[in-house]
Amino acid sequence: MISLYELEEKYKDTLESIEEWVYLRIALGHQLKNNDKNQISKQTSKFNKLLKNIKILKNIFYGFRNWFRKYDYICFSDSAERRLINGIYKDKIMDDVIDRLNNVLLVELPNSQHYKNIYTKFKVSQSLLNMVIFIYKKISSHNEVKNKDIDNILIKEDIDFVYKNIIVNTQFEIKIYKMLFSMYKPKVIFINCAYCRCGVVKAARNAGIDVIELQHGVITKAHYGYISSIKLNNSYLPTKLLSFGFNEYTMKNLLIKKVIPIGSYYLNYLENNFIIDRELLSKISSYKYIVGVSLQDADWEFDGMLSFIKNVALKDKNILYIIIPRKRRDGIKLFDNIMLYDKLDCYNLILHCNIHVTLYSSCVLEAPTLGIPNIMIDINKFATKYYNDILDKYHTKIVDSEDSFIIAIPEMADLDKNTIKLKNDKVFVTDYERRINNFIKLIFNKKEAKCKK
Repeated sequence: MISLYELEEKYKDTLESIEEWVYLRIALGHQLKNNDKNQISKQTSKFNKLLKNIKILKNIFYGFRNWFRKYDYICFSDSAERRLINGIYKDKIMDDVIDRLNNVLLVELPNSQHYKNIYTKFKVSQSLLNMVIFIYKKISSHNEVKNKDIDNILIKEDIDFVYKNIIVNTQFEIKIYKMLFSMYKPKVIFINCAYCRCGVVKAARNAGIDVIELQHGVITKAHYGYISSIKLNNSYLPTKLLSFGFNEYTMKNLLIKKVIPIGSYYLNYLENNFIIDRELLSKISSYKYIVGVSLQDADWEFDGMLSFIKNVALKDKNILYIIIPRKRRDGIKLFDNIMLYDKLDCYNLILHCNIHVTLYSSCVLEAPTLGIPNIMIDINKFATKYYNDILDKYHTKIVDSEDSFIIAIPEMADLDKNTIKLKNDKVFVTDYERRINNFIKLIFNKKEAKCKK
């Protein structure tokens, strides 16, 4: 099947003339990446829809009273970004920036649900806005969406991609967020994933509001959320990107043109505050090597990785594998040397390991900054496609067989931690405090900013 980038090169002139392509390409790119011909049109069961609606109703009143205040800044993030720090759940991307400004509202999308014991003072649930959008769409009349150019391309390439609802949903998102921003009149919008919230970005840009994205994961030449060789409507794109490092700063065809490397608050915190978990240590201390395995959720990713780990685990019982799920847990089978440990997040788990292993999780970017090397399993060549050009081969090895994986473990586990960190300094720049303070001072009124020393 044709890739998204091949499709854009082939139909460049046509696609550049379609305003909606800037966000339709995200959904189509995900479908093509996972090689799921009919992914977008799959129907959710009535029971699952009911469960989803119950969760939404449960979440809509989260932080409800915080809607009735005046704010200068609005942040958009999700609960998956929260990490347990000193007994309280803190958003590893947004909360440090929120601390440096006055009058900030966090709009949080729940990853199934919101945490109870959280750091952020003024927070509300995006579930309420999603419910408003859903109701508004139901009671409003709207024309049937049809684009002959898109339809012709899909027919020629034999792609079953249902895009009409995506356009309608985005149009109604823009309308609701336009009303939200006209009420609060924020000076700046911060967002953790712009391509996940194109309606938010468009509404803000239409209102003349600066939109700043804080990098949340990997950005490479293979990431269609950030890279395209064709011209796209930039009113759906952030005005600035606060990046982890200089790789994004120099990247060709990056859609966001203004890039400011600042590093990572959470990695900076972990480097200075890591504490060994004694309970976990007692479970792993008898093994020669400890390997942390980050999973992804698509079927081929999830099943392929678990099958691979099961096979290599049987070959050497002196190696322990700690499975680190993303969301899915169904089908994870534990053995003597395959375990789960849910009391720590992925980063703290990786710090207890000799090696981090994954298909293409963005944790491969962060692990070397913490002194932990990577081994990547090159199923469907995704590791090579995403990371071969940005990660140093000293600390990251890509393998394509069980035997080469077993051979790589002792040689990677013996690498010098300080050298690993130094060779990752372009992926994650150091001196986070100085960089974020300088950004706040340059962009915002000094009287409004509370720069930490």
